Amino acid sequence: MVNQFPPEIFGEYLEKSSVAHQGATLKGDEAQEVVNAKIQWMEKLIADIKELSTTEKTKEIKDISIQLYGLCLSAYQNEYSAYARLCDTHAPKEEKIALLKSIEEKYIPEYEELYGELIMKGKAFAEENNLNVNWGK
Repeated sequence: MVNQFPPEIFGEYLEKSSVAHQGATLKGDEAQEVVNAKIQWMEKLIADIKELSTTEKTKEIKDISIQLYGLCLSAYQNEYSAYARLCDTHAPKEEKIALLKSIEEKYIPEYEELYGELIMKGKAFAEENNLNVNWGK
C-alpha cells in the first residue's frame, strides 16, 4: 500500500484515473474517488495497527508503522486530494507538476527513512521468528 506513495507512481495513477478509456464516460471525480479510497484504507490500517497487541519486540515496528501510515495519510488528505482535483478538472500540466514536486520535497525524505527502517526491522523480526514473508521485488 505505501510502496505506491511516491509522487511519480501515485501521481501518474491519478492522472490516468481522470482520463476516459475506450468510450467510457467520466463523472469528473475519478481521481478524487481514488484518493478518498486511499484515505479510508489508511485510516483503517492505522486503527488496526493501533489495536494490535504490543510486546517489547513489536513496539518499535508498530510505532514506525503508525508514523509511516500517518505521514502518507496526511499527504492523501491534503496534497494528493488537491492533485486529484487538478487531474479531474484537467488543470494545466505545470500546475500539477509543481504540486507533485512539493509532495516530493515535503514527504519523500521522511517516507524513505521510515519505509526503509520498517522493512529492515520487519525482515529482522521475520527472520528471528521464522516467518516466511514475501517482501516483493
